[in-house]
Amino acid sequence: MFRSNQTRETQLMDTSRKLEEDTKFEKGGVLPMSHPLLTGSQPPHRASLSPRLMEMLEAISDTVYPMYRPYPVPFEPSSKKELDWDVPMHVAGLLSRLLTPSQLIVVRCFLYMLSTKLGTLVFCGSNALLGQFPFLEAFPKLPFEKKEQCMRGWATSPSVFMQSLFKILKGAVGFSIFAWADITGHNPIWNEIGYYLPREVLCKSSKRPLDGKVIDTKKETMLHERLRDLGFFTDMNQTEGRQNVDVSVHCDVVVIGSGSGGGVVAGLLAKAGFKVLVLEKGSYFARGDYSLIEGYSGLEMMEGPVALISKDGSVTVKAGSTVGGGSAINWSACLRTPDHVLKEWAINEKLELFKSDKYQEALDAVCARINVKVGTGKESLQNRVFREGCARIGYTVEDVPCNVIGDHYCGWCEFGCVTGAKQSTAETWLVDAVHAGSLILTGCKVQKILHCKGKKKGRQATGVIADIPNGKLHVYARAVVAAAGALQTPLILRRSGLKNHHIGCNLHLHPSIIAWGYLPAQTDDGEIERTFEGGIITACCHELALERSGYGAILECPSIHPGAFSFIAPWASAAHFKQIMQRYSRTSLVFTLTRDHTCGTVSEGYNGSVIIDYRMSQEDKAMSLHALQSAVRVLAASPGVTEVGTMSMDADSSDPAHVEDYVARIISRGIKGINYSVSSAHQMGTCRMGIDPNTSVVDANGECWEVEGLFVCDTSVFPTALGVNPMVTCEAIAFCTSQNIIDFLRS
Repeated sequence: MFRSNQTRETQLMDTSRKLEEDTKFEKGGVLPMSHPLLTGSQPPHRASLSPRLMEMLEAISDTVYPMYRPYPVPFEPSSKKELDWDVPMHVAGLLSRLLTPSQLIVVRCFLYMLSTKLGTLVFCGSNALLGQFPFLEAFPKLPFEKKEQCMRGWATSPSVFMQSLFKILKGAVGFSIFAWADITGHNPIWNEIGYYLPREVLCKSSKRPLDGKVIDTKKETMLHERLRDLGFFTDMNQTEGRQNVDVSVHCDVVVIGSGSGGGVVAGLLAKAGFKVLVLEKGSYFARGDYSLIEGYSGLEMMEGPVALISKDGSVTVKAGSTVGGGSAINWSACLRTPDHVLKEWAINEKLELFKSDKYQEALDAVCARINVKVGTGKESLQNRVFREGCARIGYTVEDVPCNVIGDHYCGWCEFGCVTGAKQSTAETWLVDAVHAGSLILTGCKVQKILHCKGKKKGRQATGVIADIPNGKLHVYARAVVAAAGALQTPLILRRSGLKNHHIGCNLHLHPSIIAWGYLPAQTDDGEIERTFEGGIITACCHELALERSGYGAILECPSIHPGAFSFIAPWASAAHFKQIMQRYSRTSLVFTLTRDHTCGTVSEGYNGSVIIDYRMSQEDKAMSLHALQSAVRVLAASPGVTEVGTMSMDADSSDPAHVEDYVARIISRGIKGINYSVSSAHQMGTCRMGIDPNTSVVDANGECWEVEGLFVCDTSVFPTALGVNPMVTCEAIAFCTSQNIIDFLRS
């Protein structure tokens, strides 16, 4: 039973007041208790290629953003000595982690070819030719202006292959320059672009809500004894020298993943009296651990080094990989399942859950537990610009509820909430779970789900096997919950021997394209408000969401920090790119979120890499293009905006007075190849729910058709794309599935 509203409001006010007492805000320094992995105390990804290829990366880095070369005012050079890291070395390391093995081979071959005269002629054409002896040179030895022309040619090439290579290399260079800081939180390049880190210095020791019930398998040397001390039955097999330690543990339910689905299931089942063990591939970071440094935070808290790239390089995909999963790194937007989507899932997919009171009650319960509310204090500059632009062109704007406590003027929550105000699963459902006796094991990569011959179905789930440092973890359970996300869950099911051909298919990504508007700094008091400050998504526009067909797009404001901004920003020349970056802190962004018809796939590549195969359909491209036009018009109508543009490789822009001419150029260009930077923070549908095993992976109860006692509780069960931010829908479905798991266990 839930407490009365009055009691709950009093509790939330007390919590909010406590958070304010425990923190103060200032600019400068790094959180004194920040985790070493998030601060630069340990080196980030570094990889050294051959001297020949490193010379190529040096030449490309210097061309993309010439930090060290004299350049006409206002583009003053930065001091090479000011940077504590080797940019080409970082680029090499980033590429080694960002790309799949096959993609990396292609990039290495490309770099090698460019290091030769003949290869430079092939990939750069006439730009490789000189007017005097030796008449032809390899890329590193070309004059700077020639190298710029070569790279510009790659960006605007009709070849998707060349566009993809350009985007990856330019993006890796930008990220390696702007996303990092030293142990003091200092990056000298940030001074040029108006960026800083917020310093929420905790006056008292930071709370760690899950401490004592989180076991880091990377550090725990006596795992079996620790589990036994905490009430779990264990046994261990160990070979001489403590190598290849195998630990076995028994429980009622093992949950794979701790995000919006796994966290809810763990909390509810533990409170129902079952012994629950949660396995998480990532690490646990509490409030005081966060440094908010983009590079280190992304490296440790997200899949890949900040993101994954689709097979053809067209889409950048962001997904959480830490305790709390996506709920720890998302932007707090909490939109309930749209009515037209519920109707579609209930009627077209014949899933009665979505027209039931049970589901509505689950939505209410979820929103109450994570404190979903409208109004989080002062609204950010970016959202105000968005509201005013929409109002001027006659678009209706809706307030976006957020799952935060108190006023929350923070634009860094995708790197962890240092106050705990954002109510991720690590602050809510997982706290419920550990208080009821559950444990969370981090550093566990589940290899497969164990199953034996079953009675009701062909197979019965009996547990999991996970890789841990120096050995294997065998978990034996009465039920298994796969909640590793729409990218990882299907890979686990495939490795476990499940044959359903829909596993890994039906991938939806909510493809998003960004428009930008530049606001010259104009203040009376000398204090400049920056677009990356403040609440991330507090307003959205549904004017383009076509409820009659059920498909369309919505407009919202994103959180884009310098590394990610430089990754997707257009590049026409070094001078142009420097100007784009120097305007970063006064560039207001609007993104389109398209409810896609497109169905992609996710599969496992060499060495466990995630292969995302996704190509936008013509129908989705048309919807995205229509929404992008509206986003540009909104920004052009916003007061104070003097220039608008998109993240197109054409690097075209316009003043607001000629916005319709610019929109006409957007229409004529269309979305072709990968000429736009398309991104996704929402992955859905890869283990879709349905009423027929011939069209779905799990049944209406969330249980796999092939294996009894194996449930899936994450966004992979969505029957179609949702069309809005998915956290609340994911948690509501997990809430309902939890009741089904309880019934299964009690039966």
